[in-house]
Amino acid sequence: ETLEFFKDGTVSAVAKRMTLAGKYSFVDDDHLKLELWGVGALAGPLIMRVSISGGELRLTDPKGELSTYQRAK
Repeated sequence: ETLEFFKDGTVSAVAKRMTLAGKYSFVDDDHLKLELWGVGALAGPLIMRVSISGGELRLTDPKGELSTYQRAK
């Protein structure tokens, strides 16, 4: 699974050979709002707790499930 964030506020998510597009914004210093479109996309916006340290991005969804991503080299 990969996430690619762009300066214009758009995001691309690739998981299990499926690509979703959408937009993102920071609600505050600790929360990220994701809105993804496409087959299998989330219904409505999702607000996740965000933590960025070094080259690691950690997103925690409202159910408490943690996803960790490493910065691409």
